[in-house]
Amino acid sequence: MSEQDTLVVWLKSLNAAEYKALLAARPDAVWSPYARARIGRHRTGVAGAMSANALPSPHDLAGPLLEESSIIAAVVRLTTPQVQVFEAVQFLGDGGRRSELRDLLDVSGADTEKRLDEVLGELAGL
Repeated sequence: MSEQDTLVVWLKSLNAAEYKALLAARPDAVWSPYARARIGRHRTGVAGAMSANALPSPHDLAGPLLEESSIIAAVVRLTTPQVQVFEAVQFLGDGGRRSELRDLLDVSGADTEKRLDEVLGELAGL
């Protein structure tokens, strides 16, 4: 399965509120020239512009989300804890386990475990 196919599956798993939150967090993925061209051909009105209330399909959104410029736009907005977790996840790779992530970040105790959950949730929303 390609990276884009995997992302489409994940996008389809989101509920409506999560999907809209993702779109709000990653506006560049909807309004970049690439995204407008890709999404616009499916969601145009009489004037040829994307309707304000039209949501792109997961398939149409996956490509723009994976564009390097969109990823960079998301990464530069990360907080320090988000960067630390992001880098740790990248270091561990696809087979990384949560226990390895906790060890790498030196997470111990209920408070830091809860904060790790929060940061992972924030990152998942990007």
